[in-house]
Amino acid sequence: MAFDAFLKIDGIPGESSDDKHKDWIEITSFSHSMDQPASATASNAGGATAERVNHGTFNITHLLDKASPKLYEAVCTGKHIKEITIELCRAGGDKMKYMEIKLEQVLVSSIA
Repeated sequence: MAFDAFLKIDGIPGESSDDKHKDWIEITSFSHSMDQPASATASNAGGATAERVNHGTFNITHLLDKASPKLYEAVCTGKHIKEITIELCRAGGDKMKYMEIKLEQVLVSSIA
């Protein structure tokens, strides 16, 4: 499915000109891994028990824009960002939002 993705970071405006995402950062791709370790201990029902989910790094790719210097600064200073919002929208037409991800106390750990 084709989609458009946008990132909103407190205090770091981007260059999106999309009507619903003015000044957000346009994302070209992202990846995020999660895994659910299964305990070797069986539950009362006889199946493996679920544990706390492990989240991997949330990786975002975007084109160089006016947000880039602030992102470089964030990685250099280790400053935590209060909140970020990522929205995935259907490409073209009405750009209906079908997924929203909110993260709090975000650390920008690397830029490549």
